[in-house]
Amino acid sequence: MELQETTLRNTNTICDASDTGVQKDKHQKKTDMLSSDMETNTNHGSTEEMTMLKIDDFLRMVESVRWLRTKERYSDAKSILRRMARWNHKELDETAGIERPIISTKRTTPLDLFRRNLVVSTLAQGCLWFVNGLVYYGLSLSADDLGGSMYLNFVYVSLAEIPSAICAADFSNRFGRKRTTVVALILAGVFCISVPYIPLTEAGKPSRLAVGLLGKFFLTLSFDIITIWSVELFPTDLRSKGLSFVYMCGNVGSTASPWIAKGLKVFSDEVPFIVMGVSALVGGAVGLLLEETNGRDAKDTLNEFLADGVDNKEGKEFLQNHNANVET
Repeated sequence: MELQETTLRNTNTICDASDTGVQKDKHQKKTDMLSSDMETNTNHGSTEEMTMLKIDDFLRMVESVRWLRTKERYSDAKSILRRMARWNHKELDETAGIERPIISTKRTTPLDLFRRNLVVSTLAQGCLWFVNGLVYYGLSLSADDLGGSMYLNFVYVSLAEIPSAICAADFSNRFGRKRTTVVALILAGVFCISVPYIPLTEAGKPSRLAVGLLGKFFLTLSFDIITIWSVELFPTDLRSKGLSFVYMCGNVGSTASPWIAKGLKVFSDEVPFIVMGVSALVGGAVGLLLEETNGRDAKDTLNEFLADGVDNKEGKEFLQNHNANVET
């Protein structure tokens, strides 16, 4: 994601994430349904093709110029820019400098994610990923509770992700990451809570399915956008650590989804949808704590993040010390 231009990051990232999700779901279904040797061989062949494609992507992948710059490896960064210019049949302006001064930082650790001015952002993102993982997979597992054919419902729920990915690529730039995510989570919560109040009658089944699909649409919209949002919220030298934390939170949510979608049905058939809906509403409220990143450059270092904002006491102290060192 660091290799991509800010204005194009949303489209490229969402396309990559959607492709990964489709491939994951496809191979998971194959693994669950295969029983004959012929089908197993077909699955292996498909997996081998995917592996070869991933190897090809890896061989063409280059290091992040932004990351190299934070490490002051300017010659390596320029060689990558020349390589990229060659791929695009362009010439790199050798007079263009990338050695602009940046606020240096010490080596970061995972504990830096929980510093005074970062802890709210870190925990809020973790909550968003947990909620999205929980409700996303919970709605997929609840497809058979929407009424009608379980198999057709699962197809409909999966197809709802296609327009959602397209809208995410557009809305995240047009309305911003924060506004789109918050509104999408709130609407997903409202639709989830509405599902159990629509009767499972022949007349009510189409409406119940439509409301469930709208919930999945808006939840997927949120899930696609937080993938970009988290990348832009963390500074470069903390990004890998921050993303590892939020991905873990998302995995915890997805792991808990079967107990919510199916386990809570022992109390009532309505409880799973209500719990998922309330979780989405809470996630929407938590998203208000995060800053908008649309159209803004990501911070390169932790100290740049600390120094951002006039009301940030820790940032003020850092800037005063940094300026004093420069003067001496």
